[in-house]
Amino acid sequence: MRLLIMSVGSLVGQNILDAIENRRDKIYVIGTNSIAKNPRNFRCDKTYLTTQISNEEQFESEFIDVLKKESPDLILAGRDEDALFLAKFKEKFPEYSDIITSGKSSVVSLMLNKYKSFRFAKDHDLHFADSFYYNNGYDINQLKVFVHQVGFPVVIKPIVGHSSQGVYFIINEEHLDSALIEHEKKDILFQEYLGHERDFEYYFSYLKKGIPLYFGFPDENQCAGQTIISPNGDISRIYLSIVKMVRGYPVHSERIIEPEMENLVYKCAKAFYDIGWYGLLNVQMKADKNGKWKVFEFNPRMTGSTSARRLLDYDEFGTLTDIFKPEFNIPNDSRDGMLEGVVFRDYVDFLMMNKDVEKLEKNKIWEKP
Repeated sequence: MRLLIMSVGSLVGQNILDAIENRRDKIYVIGTNSIAKNPRNFRCDKTYLTTQISNEEQFESEFIDVLKKESPDLILAGRDEDALFLAKFKEKFPEYSDIITSGKSSVVSLMLNKYKSFRFAKDHDLHFADSFYYNNGYDINQLKVFVHQVGFPVVIKPIVGHSSQGVYFIINEEHLDSALIEHEKKDILFQEYLGHERDFEYYFSYLKKGIPLYFGFPDENQCAGQTIISPNGDISRIYLSIVKMVRGYPVHSERIIEPEMENLVYKCAKAFYDIGWYGLLNVQMKADKNGKWKVFEFNPRMTGSTSARRLLDYDEFGTLTDIFKPEFNIPNDSRDGMLEGVVFRDYVDFLMMNKDVEKLEKNKIWEKP
């Protein structure tokens, strides 16, 4: 199989590479990336240096050139922007439909827009973190009513964003007033904090002593459900995990069994299929202050925990190829039952040779010797 990984230098790109490492004899990997000095570039068999995807016309031209040269059998997104690009590209160039495993671009846009996700969930009776869309034209009093209904702390985040960038906690009225000034001309989302207040109080007790040199909110109870929807609407096995996040990166992952969560993911998958989605689906969840599971984000791609799930006997790459590319007979490492273990992520060293980086920068292409 010839696999193309977009934004192979991303955390998701690393996870895909890790997840397929034991099958590289059956998979030829082509990567694209906009930065030459990244170690994941040189884990591929061949890598193309492209312009940034935000330069839409130029990137599309370069992408088509890569497809014509490499004829990949399957393409995977490394970032949200890639997932949206692929869905739109498939609609514009239907001749590539068989190598892009996703549904309508409008659904990707919905998943990536946090307020649209909230409205979609409300319309389909899916439990979602209570949210309030605010911009400069809104009545501040309405926002304050919302904040007092859900209670402090409140989370504010960009309408469209990723990797926890631009996400803040509002813990009192002073914070709220400052946030309104800071974001006066921006569209932002106010969202209830999912979790227990005592976790927040424990965290902020440390700040009374001063601000630590290394500072980050310990997010230890973030849960996710991963599944794959086939083109005919079948929903694959749903895998649930609980993850500890540090500065937006998963460092500790283990599988959990929770029927209420599994049912919520299943309902989400059914609702998305009904509006034109198939392929990968990741549902991010946490329990609210009363212990009720609620969604706070949808993802239309693999994630930063893909390789951890494979180690815990859920192989989404193998499952994806079973559904969409069975002719290649890629081994599926998924196993039934419950593997009792925990995955920890640690730093590793990777040597990049200057000559390889220079070759990629100069020629816009690097190939493994």
